[in-house]
Amino acid sequence: MLGMSVRLLLLAAVLPRFAVAQFSAADIAGMKRMLADAPAEGYVHKLHETYPGMITELGRLPVEAIDDPAILRALLHPTDSVQGPSPSVDSSCALVRLRARGQDEWARVCYIYLAKQSGTDLELQQRADSILLLIQQGWPFTDAASALSMDGNSMRGGDLGWFTPTMMVPEFSDPVFQHHRGDLFTASVGTYGWYVVLVTEEPKARQDVEYILGRGAICP
Repeated sequence: MLGMSVRLLLLAAVLPRFAVAQFSAADIAGMKRMLADAPAEGYVHKLHETYPGMITELGRLPVEAIDDPAILRALLHPTDSVQGPSPSVDSSCALVRLRARGQDEWARVCYIYLAKQSGTDLELQQRADSILLLIQQGWPFTDAASALSMDGNSMRGGDLGWFTPTMMVPEFSDPVFQHHRGDLFTASVGTYGWYVVLVTEEPKARQDVEYILGRGAICP
């Protein structure tokens, strides 16, 4: 459940820190056609296969959370138009198509995960309460998550990223969207286990966009 990423990122190849032009104008024109015509799923799987070295991405985010300059530039243009190549991240450039604009409830949290198989429900609840108390007494949440969270999110200090209520199971999303930024609480989530949760961005309605892009050495 919590392993599901709000953003789907397929790394076809690792770009050098400073990208250099490697695709022709005809290649870029082909990428634009593929981006304009293909459904998102087909695009994500086919672009990097047709043009090895490209990074393909499908995502949906609140507008305020977007920091990629190529996507920000695309926001100035009509939905479903293909924009770019525009400067992106890591000295690369990107082609961007905004597939939809809308509004939804969004939140962002950090969490510490205690796996169900690691103890009885009572033991996990007591452990979660103990961790919460240590954090309230001054242990930085990111340090606690890095040390104690029983999944890969520990490498990100527990940061889950942005999500809407329907992106998570109700046992997790319901309490999140009933809290406020800065709130710290524990939650039991069915077959998964227990969570210690810190709300890092206020749960509320936000303008959002769904996009697909191809990023790589396509700078003019």
